[in-house]
Amino acid sequence: MDEKAIKRNESFFSGDLLRLILRQTIFCSAAVLAGYYIGAFINTPSSLIPSADIGQTMSFLICGWTSIMHIFHVRSSKSVFKTPIKNNKPLASSAMIMMLVFGLLVALPVRKLFGLSSIDGIHWLIVIGLSIIPAISRELGRLIDTIPAIAEGRHLKKEYISQRIQSKR
Repeated sequence: MDEKAIKRNESFFSGDLLRLILRQTIFCSAAVLAGYYIGAFINTPSSLIPSADIGQTMSFLICGWTSIMHIFHVRSSKSVFKTPIKNNKPLASSAMIMMLVFGLLVALPVRKLFGLSSIDGIHWLIVIGLSIIPAISRELGRLIDTIPAIAEGRHLKKEYISQRIQSKR
């Protein structure tokens, strides 16, 4: 809890929270849509013919796994690599179990109950790769945010906006 509390008259989305939410939403959505597109329209070196069912299954896994991995990004403003998993072992173990359950939903015949289809090895690799993209983007965003010139520019922009709001009152 290194960050200051939000002031009473301040928005919940102040302090760049909205920017972070939008950035993560865009990357998660892009990964899910890319997974659907690849599964539904792109011929891969596999025995499966592209179909909407394969695209839907891939997008289901990507959406689920990126959401689960997102848990580790929102628990701290620090990099996931600087926050040890041992600080919260129950969170790490439950996230792994949830990811396993998502995978088993597709790997086992129970997938038919959820309208999912079987996918092969290349599709699994694509799903894993696309599921990692939002996490990588989050880490790159944090790295970029630490560049002094960018941080100073955001600070000046906030001051300018605050002054404009104050002058309108």
